[in-house]
Amino acid sequence: MQNPPFLGGFFLYGFFKFFSLQRVKMEIEVLTQKDEGFVVSVDPYETASFSKRWGVILGRLLLLSSLLFLVAHLVFNFVVPSFFPFFIEKLASLRVMIAILLSGTLFVPFFLRIFSHIKVGRNVGPIFLIILAICWDWIHGDFVFGGLAMMALYSLLIWDERCLKEAKKDYEMLRGRRSQYANLLVKNQITVVSIQNLKEGDIIQVKAGEVIPVDGIIQQGATSVDESEFIGEDAVVFKQRGNLVVAATINRDATIEVEVKLNHGKTFLNQVLENFENSFFDHKSRAQIVKKNLALVFSILLLVTFIFILKKDIVSSLDLTNCIFAVLVVLGFCFPGENRLRILMIAASKCLHYGVFIKNRDMLSKLSRLKTLFFDKTGTLTRGEFYFSSIFLENGVNQGQFLSYLFSLEEKTNHPLAFGAKTHPWYTEIARYAVADFKTEPGLGISGKVNTDGKRECFIAAGNVRFLKRFQMQISRALREKIDNLESMGETVIVCGWDGLVRGLVGFSDTLRTDVQELLTQLRKLKVHPMMLTGDHDEMISNLTYTDYLEKSYTRCLPEEKIKKIQAAKKRGNVVGMVASPFDNEVVLSEADVGLFLGTGLTLPGDKAGVVIFGKRLLNLVNLIHYARYVIGTLRYHIFFGVVYWSCSLFSAAHGLLSPLMALVVMFTSSIVMIALPLRLSRLKFKI
Repeated sequence: MQNPPFLGGFFLYGFFKFFSLQRVKMEIEVLTQKDEGFVVSVDPYETASFSKRWGVILGRLLLLSSLLFLVAHLVFNFVVPSFFPFFIEKLASLRVMIAILLSGTLFVPFFLRIFSHIKVGRNVGPIFLIILAICWDWIHGDFVFGGLAMMALYSLLIWDERCLKEAKKDYEMLRGRRSQYANLLVKNQITVVSIQNLKEGDIIQVKAGEVIPVDGIIQQGATSVDESEFIGEDAVVFKQRGNLVVAATINRDATIEVEVKLNHGKTFLNQVLENFENSFFDHKSRAQIVKKNLALVFSILLLVTFIFILKKDIVSSLDLTNCIFAVLVVLGFCFPGENRLRILMIAASKCLHYGVFIKNRDMLSKLSRLKTLFFDKTGTLTRGEFYFSSIFLENGVNQGQFLSYLFSLEEKTNHPLAFGAKTHPWYTEIARYAVADFKTEPGLGISGKVNTDGKRECFIAAGNVRFLKRFQMQISRALREKIDNLESMGETVIVCGWDGLVRGLVGFSDTLRTDVQELLTQLRKLKVHPMMLTGDHDEMISNLTYTDYLEKSYTRCLPEEKIKKIQAAKKRGNVVGMVASPFDNEVVLSEADVGLFLGTGLTLPGDKAGVVIFGKRLLNLVNLIHYARYVIGTLRYHIFFGVVYWSCSLFSAAHGLLSPLMALVVMFTSSIVMIALPLRLSRLKFKI
C-alpha cells in the first residue's frame, strides 16, 4: 500500500507556522506599547491576544509536531515497508489517527490568531479556505493541498501586514511625535508629569530644542517654532506672548512658559489623528464590505448550482468534486473589497504628510471629478493679511473717539480686518469701551452698543455702506467719493457711524499672492473652471491682474447669494468645490460638494470642510487634484483588473479547466499583485 504524501505537506507548513508564530511573538514583545491609557500596536491586526509565555509554548509545540511528522514520515515510508510489511495494513488506521491528531495541533494556533481579530473582517476569506482545505483533506486523505493552502494564506497575511505597515508609515510617523511628559511649573518648581495629568490653565516650561507637549498660549518668552511636520512646507514661525503653540511642533530658540489650552480636552494633533482613524479605520465599513462579499459569494454559488442542474450533460463529463472545490477556492479569494479602503487610507496618509488633511474618505473621489471651483477672494486669491493704509473723517469728528469706537467693536470678532486694525500705529494707546448687544452679519459688518465710561450707551455700526444703510445712516458725497477712490485702488474700506450719520472710514490693503496666475492656468489645464465669489465691488477687483484667468467673477455677493451661485452650478451636473479661508462663512462652504479650507495654519476650522490645507501655497491645490485623480484611477484599475481576473478564474474553475491546486496558485498570484498595487501610492511623491 502506497503512503499518501500528507506527512511531507504537513511538515512544510508546520515548520513555516513555527517561524510565523515566533515573528508574531517578537512583534508583540517589541512593538506593542502603552499610549495614553490604551494599547496601541504598530501593526493594527496584531493584538496581544496571547502572552509571550503562550507564544513560546505554541512555537515549541509546533516545532515538536513538525519533528514528529518528519519521524513518522521516515518510519512509514522507509522503516515499516522494509522490515515490517506484515503490520502495514494494521498500522494504516493508526497512521491516519496520528495525522488527524497532529493536524489538529497545528490548526489550533492558526485559529487562535485568526479569531483574535476576526472583528476586522479581513479573515473571512482565509477562514473559508481553511474549512475548504479541511474538507478536501478529509475526503481525499491527501494533506498536500491543506499544507499549500496554509502556506499561501500565511504568505498573504504576512505580505498584507508588511504592505499595510509601509502604507501607514507617514501616519505612524506623525503619531509617534506625541510627547508623553511635560515640565509642569508650580511656584517656580519644575515637576515632570504625564500629559494626561495636565489640566486647562496649567503652566508648563518648554526649553529650546524640545518638542512642545500640548497646545497652549505663551505666557512668557519668545521663540521660533518649527511647524514643518504638519504644514508640509518650510514653516518656522516667530511666536511671542499671547500666541498659540501646538503640540508636536519644535521649540527652536529659547525657553518659554506655556499655559495649557485644550479643545474639548484634546490637542490639535489628537483631533487630527482621531478624525483620521474614524474615517479610515471604521470597522462598520469593513463589516459592510464583508457582508456584500458574502452575498456575492452565495449568489454565485446559487448561479453555478443552477447552471449545473440545467446542463446535466456538462456535469456528467466533469469531475464534479474537483470542479466544485476549484470553484470554492476561487470564491474563497473573493474578499478584495477592503483594498478600496486600503488605497484611500494610503492616499490620505500621504496627503497628511504634505499638510493636507482629508476629513472624509469620499472626498478624494469627488476631487477627482471636480469640474467647477469657486474661490472666495479674501484669504485664498489674496493672503488675507490686512494692513492699515488710510483714514478719512467727517468734519468735527475726533479721531481718538472714532478709533475707540471702531477698535472696541473689532475686538469682539476674529475677522481678518480685525487683525488688520491692530496694525494701526495707535492701536495699543487707544482706549477701549465695553460693548453690549454685539452682533455680526457675515459679509456686511458688525454692530453693538458702546458704553462710554458709564455716561451713555451709543449704538455703533461698522462695515460696508450697504450694512450702514440698514440703520438709516446718511453718508456724505465727499465720503462716497473717497470710498470709490480707495476701492478703485484695490483697498478694502470699513465705514463707521453712529447717531444716524457715517462719521468716517478706514482703508486696509491686502497682499496679493504671487502664484495665483500659475494656479488658475494649471486648473484650466485640468479642465477645472475657476470662478470667484466676493462681496467686494467691481472697482475693487478691476485692478487685479488675475481676473482674466477666471472663468467668471461674481461681485457684491452676500452669503445667501454665494449659496445660490453654488446651487446653480450643481444643478448643471458638475461636481462643485469651494475654496475659502478659515474666517469665511461655513454655511457657504457646506453647500459645495467639496469644501476646502486653505491656509488654516495649525487649526481645524469647523466641521463643514472636507479638506483642510494647512499651508499657504496655492499650488498645493493643483497637486491635490492631480494626486486624487491618480489615486482614483489606480482604484478603478484595481477594481477592473480584479473583477476580470476573478471572473475568468471562476469561469475556468466551473468548466473543469482548473484543478483545486491550480486554482489556489492562480488566485494566490493575483492576490499578491492586488495587495502590492497600493504600495505604488505610498511611494509616490505628492508634489508633482
